[in-house]
Formats: sequence, C-alpha cells, structure tokens
Amino acid sequence: MQQSSLSEISAKPQALRMFWELLSRQLRLEIIAKLYDQRDLIDKASKIHRFDEILMRRLNWRIIAVRQKQLTWRIDRLESLATANPVIIHDICHSYLKTFHTQLIEDIRQIGNDGQPDLPSNQYPADWYMRVVEHLHLHAPPPIAVMCMFTLFSDCPGRTEAFTAARYEQIWQEHGAWCAAQSETFALPPAETPVVAVDDAQTVVPVSSPSPIPIKPKPERKVVVQKPLDPPPTLPPWPQHFGALDRLLIRAINESVSDINGALVPDEMERALHQLLRLNSEIPAYYFHLGYFHGLRGIRFSVEKHQSNMAQAWAYYGYLIGLWRENHEVVVDTFVAHKKYWLQLLTLPVELLEPLYLLLTTFAQREVYQHIAELLERCPIPHLAFAEHPQSVPYQIYSIAADLVRRSESSDIADRILQELVRQLHAAGIERDLYARCLRKRGQHLRRKRRFTQASELFDLAISVHDFSEVSQTYADIGLTLAKYTALDSILPGDDKDQNRMIRVALESQKQHFLSALQVPNADYTNAQFILGILETANHHSAQAFEYLHEARQGMERQLDAYKARGLYDWTVFLRLRAWSFKPSAEDISAIHKDVNYIILSDVLFPISHWLDMYHNLAKIDAGVARDVMQHLFNYRDLDLYSICTVDEVMRYGAEIWHRYFHSEQFVRLSASARYEHYINAMQIAVANENDQACEYLLDLLEMNASSNSEFATLMAKFIDDNHAIFVQMWGETDTLEMHIQLLFMIGKHDIAMPLLPKLCNIYIGQRTMQRARAVYEWMKQLRHPECPQYHQFFTVYVMPESLRPCRVLYIGGNETQQSFKEQIDERLKSTHPHISVTWELIGWKSNWDKDAERIEREIPQHDLVVLSPYVRTLFGRHIRSVSKNWRSSTGKGQGRIFNDIVEAVQSYQDSETV
Repeated sequence: MQQSSLSEISAKPQALRMFWELLSRQLRLEIIAKLYDQRDLIDKASKIHRFDEILMRRLNWRIIAVRQKQLTWRIDRLESLATANPVIIHDICHSYLKTFHTQLIEDIRQIGNDGQPDLPSNQYPADWYMRVVEHLHLHAPPPIAVMCMFTLFSDCPGRTEAFTAARYEQIWQEHGAWCAAQSETFALPPAETPVVAVDDAQTVVPVSSPSPIPIKPKPERKVVVQKPLDPPPTLPPWPQHFGALDRLLIRAINESVSDINGALVPDEMERALHQLLRLNSEIPAYYFHLGYFHGLRGIRFSVEKHQSNMAQAWAYYGYLIGLWRENHEVVVDTFVAHKKYWLQLLTLPVELLEPLYLLLTTFAQREVYQHIAELLERCPIPHLAFAEHPQSVPYQIYSIAADLVRRSESSDIADRILQELVRQLHAAGIERDLYARCLRKRGQHLRRKRRFTQASELFDLAISVHDFSEVSQTYADIGLTLAKYTALDSILPGDDKDQNRMIRVALESQKQHFLSALQVPNADYTNAQFILGILETANHHSAQAFEYLHEARQGMERQLDAYKARGLYDWTVFLRLRAWSFKPSAEDISAIHKDVNYIILSDVLFPISHWLDMYHNLAKIDAGVARDVMQHLFNYRDLDLYSICTVDEVMRYGAEIWHRYFHSEQFVRLSASARYEHYINAMQIAVANENDQACEYLLDLLEMNASSNSEFATLMAKFIDDNHAIFVQMWGETDTLEMHIQLLFMIGKHDIAMPLLPKLCNIYIGQRTMQRARAVYEWMKQLRHPECPQYHQFFTVYVMPESLRPCRVLYIGGNETQQSFKEQIDERLKSTHPHISVTWELIGWKSNWDKDAERIEREIPQHDLVVLSPYVRTLFGRHIRSVSKNWRSSTGKGQGRIFNDIVEAVQSYQDSETV
C-alpha cells in the first residue's frame, strides 16, 4: 500500500514521530537495548545511564528507583515514552547513529560540504542535500537513511525544498516497504561502511579529546568512496532446518511471552510444551522449544528427569537463544553455572550451531573469549564470502581478537581465534584484506612474545597480499620488529637516559622502514609517524618531532578506541605538547592549555623529567599553564615542590604555593644558611613586587626559624640591621625591637642587647602598654640589668594585680601560616599569662563563610572575649561583631604580633570591666 509522500510528511511537525511509528515495536526496543549496552553514562562518577536519567525526569522518580527496575522494564518504558515525545525519539535516533554509524555520518558531512568548511546547521542550501542523497541511497539501508534525514539533517528551507525531489521520495517509499516486510524479524540492517582514502591532514576530532593546534596547511583532497560491498545475510535466529511445526511453536511462544491478546498464557504454554514432549519423546530437538520458552521468561535453567544428554543440549541451546533475545546482559552469566551444558551443546551437529554466532558481541562484552575459540573450532564461520564487510561475522571475530592483541589481554586465546580465522579464510580461498589483517595481528602477538623471526615472516606475508589496506602500518611493524621491540608502548621514553639512548640507536638503525611507510599512497601512516616523532624527540629535533606527532595524533583520532587501549593517544598528546614547548608560540597557548588539562586528567604516569622540561618551557611563556602543571605534579605525582621549581617561579603564585615550597621535605632538610638564602631571595622579589602579603609571610618564616636555630638567628639579626625599615613597616617599631633583642641574646651578643632593654621598656611605658612594660622590667631584673633601680620606684607606685581573672578568648581568622605557630603562642601564654586560654578558629580568607558563621556563633557564648584577625572577610567580621558582646580587633599576622594583640585585648577587656 502506497504511503503518504515525503513532502507531506516533512511538512508536519510530527514527522520524526511518524517515522518512528513505522518501525515495528520490536525493532524500536532492539535499538534502545543496543544503546543501553553501550554504557552511555550521563555522569561517570555516579554511573547513571543517560536513558535512566531521562526516565527519572519524565516519571519524576528517584534515580535509585529507576535503576532498581529490570533492564527490560526500563527499555519498554522508554519506548512507550518516546512514542509520545519526539524529543526522546530524536535523542534515541541521534545516539544510535553517532554510536553505530560514525563513518556514514562523517562521509555525509564531507560530501555535503564538498571539501569546504562546514556551514552553520540551519543554513544548509538545497544543493547540500542533493549532493548527499546519492551516497545516502547507496550506502545506508532504508531505515538508517530516513533516520539520518529526520535526525541529523537540519530542518531548514533547503531541506524542505530537497525533500520534494524524486530521489528522497524513493528513499522514503523504500523505507515504508522495508518496514512492512519486517513482520517476523526485527534486526536493523547494518549501515554500509565504505573503504575511504583520506588525506593525511584530515582530522576527525572526538568530543573527548583536546583541540588540536593547526600547523602548515596542506592541499585539500576530497574523500574517495569505493563501490560498497554487498552486506552479509542476516544470521538465522534458530536452526535453519526447523520445519513448519517448529516455526509455529516459536511464534506461539513469542506471543505468549509478549501477552498478545488470544495467545496462551505462560502456564498453559508450559503444559502444552510438556504434552508435546511426551508425545514426541524420541525427538530431542523439541526440547529446544521448552528451553527457548524458559529463556524468554528469564526462568532458571533446569533439566527434566531421565533427560538424555542430547535432549539437555537441545534444551540449553533454546534457553540461550531465548535468554539472549530477552536480556543480553545475563546470557553469559549462565556459562559459569552451566559449563557442562555448553560443552554438550557443542556436540550437536555442526550445521545446527550457526545461530550461536549471534552471541559473539555478548561473549566479547562479558570477556568470555574461550567460548568464541571453542565455537570457531567446532562450527565453520558463516558467510565467509562476505568476510570483507565490516558487519560480517568473520570481521566481528577479527575485531574482537585484534582488540585483545592490542590490549595484551587473553592474547593466547586471541591467537587461537586468529589462527582458526586464517585457516578458514585460506581454505575458502579468500586471501584478501581481512586475511592480511589477521596475519598482521598474529605477527603483533608473536612480537609481544619476543618471537621476532616468526613475527617478521607473518608481516612479510601480509604485505604481499593484494590490496592490503594496512601496508603502511605493517612497514612500521617490520621496522619495530627488526629493532627488537615488542610494541609501540615498548619504545616510549622514560626517565632513564641510558634506556632512551638505546631506543634511539635501535630505531635509527631501522629508520628506512618507517620512512618507507610514508611513501605508500592513500594509506594510514599513524604508527610510522608516531615512531618517527619519538625518534626525532630523542634526537632533540623538536620542530620535526612536533610535525610527526601532530600527524600521528590526527591518525589516532580516526581510531581513538584502538589507540586509547594502551594510552598511546595520551602519550602522543603529551609528547607533542613537550615538543611544542621547546619553541612555544603565544598564539597557540589557548589550545595548548586544553592539551595540558587533558594530559593532567590522563591515567598515564608520564616521565617526571619530561614533565619538568615541559614545565620550565611553559613557565617562560604563560604562568597560568605552568601553574597547572606544577600543581598537578605536586598533587598527583607525590613530588616535592622544591625539586620542581625555583624561588623566582614560586613567588609568581599565591600563598598556597609558597607554603608548599617552603615547607616541602627537601627544603626543610637544607642547611640554615641555604634556607636563609632562599628566604632572602624571596623577600627581595616580594619587596620589588610590592607584595605586602608575601613580605609578611616571609618575615614570619624568618622569625620562626630564628627562634629555633642559633645559626639562623645570627643571619636573621644581621638581616634586621640591614633592612630595619622593612621590619618596622611590617611589624611596627616595638615588635621589631623586641625580636632584635631576643635574637641578640640567642647569638650571645649580650653587650649589644642589654642597652636596648631600657629603650624597649620606655616605649611601652610611653604607649601605656603597662602589661608589656612590666614584662620587660621583669626580664631586666632576671638579667640583673644595672638600670633596674631606676624603674623600681615607678613599678612600685603602679601596682599590677598579682593574679588576674581567667579569660577565655575565641580567636577568629587566619590561615595555614597562623596554624603553623598557634601551638607556640599557646605555650608562651601558658608560661607568661596563664589566666588566658585561646580557642582558635583559623578559617582563612574565604567568601563562603555562612556555615562557619553559624558554627562560630554557637561558640561565642562559651567565651569571654572575641578577637578578630585581619584575615576575616568584611561581611563576616560585621556579622560576628553584631552577635558578640565583647570583641577586639587584631592587626597582627606574625607570631609575636598576634601574641601581643591577644594579651592587650584581654587587658583592655578586663580593665573596662573593672571600671
């Protein structure tokens, strides 16, 4: 029956929905199930599938409630929601095309743009669509072609005009005819994947990879598309010899499990199957239907009493097929519990086992590779004549084995699979591209086993095959094999210079093979360019290394999954970045920053020496990028910051970096003179930059070191003499004088220190800071200072209370600098002012102070006095002052100044209470 024309359909707002409804429900469920298999997560941390997230929003459920539902329920519910919502249909179709038909989409983009830059999606003219239609008609089955038309093609006037053309109308009518023919089977036909010759400069950049830096332009070359291969036939869902009664039973079982109106309910179907078995007990094949029925229902597999081994094998066969159609995720789990039945199943006649090849993808997803090898060795591979097609069974088998070799996982089983595949292709006389690829992968497996001679023989045999698409890559394999290296990841540079030199010498001896690989026309040069990039890096030819690695990166992005398996893509980005850093350009810094962030998130542990080279080179051009590298090395590589950068580099950043540098393990182990030199250099930089915060931080460090080390105290005393004005500006005159006196006593210069004590005492008396003046007088008495009698009369008249009331102080503000010496202040208060106890709230200088304010507000009533540090946000300080009855401000940031501020605040508070 002729359906509505495309021009009528496309003019309606529900066009996509009408396309979706033409597909059978079983087919729609199959599409969604395949996408669920891809583990496309909306959030990798929480592992929420993007479709579960859609269900959560549409149903207004919690995500945990959605995830607790069976997969079949989630698939069914999403399909129901999609039927009523074109937005969900678009999401499903778009994801399906992006996941399973990437090459088709890329070819359409190239052909539609005719080699020119891509247009904005809402400005495609009619001739864009007309350039695409022929390719779409030849290389995409009807449902995929129409899915592209409604999902990927932008809805704009150009499309509306183009869809009136006869060629698009023909695709639409073919789609209707195809849907009408899908009454029994519901497998989407595969999209054609043409053999494409791509110019070296072409790049397909994945979403997850960093942006590339363009280098010198090359002449554009259009995509050359060869005539497509015939698609392989669909694998039968059950043994082909089944007769009319078998097919009738299967249909009845499907309708029963699907709750079709008028079908037998499950209990009735169970009884009917048992009646059939009693009537035909001598025909074991009928046990297939009972197993198939149990598999579709997800019932645990079991065997009947007195059931023969042949009957058990048939029952398990049906159970696997039914379970696979119902839920791909659990089918392989049965092998763990039912290994015996799998082995029995393989004893069935060979011609019956072909449908088991439907399970190949499921075997691979659950890493049950042993069963793939056993199936190949027992049952001939179906459809060998279509072996070159990417959707054929032989090609799927090769892809699984190649991935295992690439990842060096289950490599012996992979070799078994490849050997059997090579044997069957050879026996069938099909020695073409796939045959040569299998030989190459076997060679790579043997090379990893260090069987270099046998590997070389296989590589030589592979390049002799006519029209072998991986000739260039195989030349690189030959060079690597003759250099006695097992794989690309075995030549990666490290921190060992001798090892790097050996790699360079070995690769240099085989350089001609890698250069020969670049001479193969219209080939993939990725591996040769990667190897040459490493070689030029070792030879310190950074510009040439960058060129090779840039080209290698583009090639890897066309096969990203393959090259990410062993971190080779990440290595290429890293080495390319390092090569660029030797001759950096400010114009590229934005893209370089993206590369740096990408590499920082990589799981690969790149050599520290290379990181440091890159850091020092980047620091010369952009401090922001260099800081990211530095923090990454410190946080994730357990490195001492002192080994990474210099004082000059450290002082470009903030207090966090200063603290990490000056408190690093290697720095602390330096001699006092070496540490002092670093402090003074940092101080000079801070003064030159007029950075008051850095100056105060460094003065605090100098004070802390001087109080615990006499050698440092000597240097510190000299530094105070030489830079007296800086200290007075930062600490004030009295604190500077007091510190100077203490240092002089520490280094034994009593004759210089003694005359300064009366001066300090007089200053405190003049400032009416009697508590501190009395402390200096007591100090003079302990030293038997000759001027003590002059102060005796004064302090006799001014009577100080002998014992003061206890005072609980809440000190608020400060950062990790104050954290480092708060215990020393507590000890000093305990010895000189035991009536003062301090609770520290060193919350730092941060804007999100709300939660701290709520907690501190509850603490205030438990204290007598609040002292506010200068490291307190203005609004936060205003809030604390509004809720506390007694508060005082502190201006001190160093140890001595904070001590004095606390003592004076308590004195002021208790004096005010006395009055």
